[in-house]
Amino acid sequence: MLNTYNVSGYCEGCIGRCVGGCNAFQRCNDTYGCVDGYWNRYCSSTCGPGCPNGTCERWSGNCSPCNNGYVGVNCDIKCSVGCSSGTCSPNGRHCSPCVNGFWGNKCEQRCGSDCPSSCVQLDGSCSSCSAGKWGTSCQYECAAGCFGQCRQSDGNCSPCRTEYWGHKCNNRCSECQGDCVQYDGSCSDCQYGLFGWLCQYNCSGACFGQCRKGGGYCSPCNVGYWGKNYGDSCQLACNEGCTAQCTQFDGTCTPCRDGFWGESCQSTCNEGCSAQCSQSDGTCSPCRDGFWGESCQSTCNEGCSAQCSQSDGSCTPCRDGFWGESCQLTCNEGCSAQCSQSDGTCSPCRDGFWGESCQSTCNEGCSAQCSQSDGTCTPCRDGYWGDSCQLTCNEGCSARCSQYDGACTPCRDDYYGDKCQFECTNCLLGKCRQSDGHCLLCDVGYWGKNCSSYCSPGCFSDACSVIGGSCSHCTDGFWGNKCERFCSRNCKTQTCDADSGVCHLGCVDGYWGDTCNLTCSNKCNGTCVQETGFCIQCATKYMYGLFCHLQCNSSCLMNECEQISGNCTEGCHPQFFGGKCEHVCSLNCYSQENNQLRCSNIDGKCMQGCIDGFVGDFCQVHQGEVYMI
Repeated sequence: MLNTYNVSGYCEGCIGRCVGGCNAFQRCNDTYGCVDGYWNRYCSSTCGPGCPNGTCERWSGNCSPCNNGYVGVNCDIKCSVGCSSGTCSPNGRHCSPCVNGFWGNKCEQRCGSDCPSSCVQLDGSCSSCSAGKWGTSCQYECAAGCFGQCRQSDGNCSPCRTEYWGHKCNNRCSECQGDCVQYDGSCSDCQYGLFGWLCQYNCSGACFGQCRKGGGYCSPCNVGYWGKNYGDSCQLACNEGCTAQCTQFDGTCTPCRDGFWGESCQSTCNEGCSAQCSQSDGTCSPCRDGFWGESCQSTCNEGCSAQCSQSDGSCTPCRDGFWGESCQLTCNEGCSAQCSQSDGTCSPCRDGFWGESCQSTCNEGCSAQCSQSDGTCTPCRDGYWGDSCQLTCNEGCSARCSQYDGACTPCRDDYYGDKCQFECTNCLLGKCRQSDGHCLLCDVGYWGKNCSSYCSPGCFSDACSVIGGSCSHCTDGFWGNKCERFCSRNCKTQTCDADSGVCHLGCVDGYWGDTCNLTCSNKCNGTCVQETGFCIQCATKYMYGLFCHLQCNSSCLMNECEQISGNCTEGCHPQFFGGKCEHVCSLNCYSQENNQLRCSNIDGKCMQGCIDGFVGDFCQVHQGEVYMI
């Protein structure tokens, strides 16, 4: 393939900027290289912006030395604008010193706008601040009260402008008359009407002129006021009883206006005084009508018919209806005329009352006026009895009761006793004998002389004998003379004989006995005979006996035997015989193998003959003995 060239001599088929055309691999010709400003095989990479004359080495892009303000092997890292002389470390991460107005490792951060000159490169703190600023970066404003520049480290300033105080001159003086002390803001003098170290308190409105700055004390006070201590100077009003100005020291005054008394005329004379009372103790004399006492402080009792004594309030005579030394007590309402002033007694009494002072009422049971001396009366009204007819006849009386002892006869139904005071209980139709309360018949469910006992809940239809409480029939589940006992819960259907308690339908599984109160042996298969407890069946075939308490002989095949006799049901092991396989076959019986039968299970006779030297059915006879016979 032939290379093509444009009029400038550059290879149009190559990606980069080649001089002298491209080779067959679309790469710039190695002989001619790249145009200025480009490098690499294809002349596609641009030389660093800091390369001198814009040229760099063809294969690596390196160039040296770099133009001012650039670093790096390719002069492609630009130093920060804050670097002095435009130079920085080869990697561009540090430069020092910084030009004025910049700080930081790369001198890339500008100093605060309020730093008048340079700042510290390490942290950007200002070496000094512009007027009116303070702080490491001059970020705070000096207080408005500063007279001149404040200190850069903490904002303190001295002196302060007029009317300001504090280390930073940031507090306004209070209501001072003139300037205040910079250290604590205290005023040298206060404006009119104020006091206190900051002139923060108001003088009393009752001061006659300016009060003292230190404690607010003022003298003299306006008319009508007093007080000399801190906090209450001329703050206290003279008492209304004063006729002239009271003393500023303690508020005392003299003389008092009419109707007042006391050192400061603070107390009012009692309303009972007919003239001005004494200023020293409030006493007065004489009293107005209706009052008594040294100061006429007490009122005469309403029972007095005239003025009472000023010394002790006593009076005489009393008005009708009153008695006592001071006519302070009322006669009893039962008096028909004025009572005695000394002890309140009166006679005669009004109807319905009795007693020396007619203080008691006759009982409502009296049919006429009762005796004034002891309140007795006769006869009584119907339904009452007693000397004073104070007791009521019992509700069980069918007619009037005796005034002497309250006895009555006959009684109303449901009652008995000499006063018909007791109620018949549980009697049929409520009828009982008046003398002793015995019922003729009881209500259903009761028995006894007074029908006070309950029939047993086991009685059929709740009916029982009145005499002894016995039941004629028991309900199911009960037995006994009074059907008071429960049938055993082990009875079938929980029913039993009403007379004996015997479970006549048998026991539930696992129990036996007349009342099924005994437990069948645990060897039984759940049930046993009610009368004897004998097991009906054993729990296993390995046991026998009436209570299945005996174990079958181990000589029985499968260890099984008959329940009653214990005889083996499956026969015996080969060397045993007998009903229970309790006998051992004779050792003289012949057997070809050990596990074969050596003798009959029934009678023990040797079934295969005898071993040498023995004869007989049981092989018990020596052969020589036979010959001798």
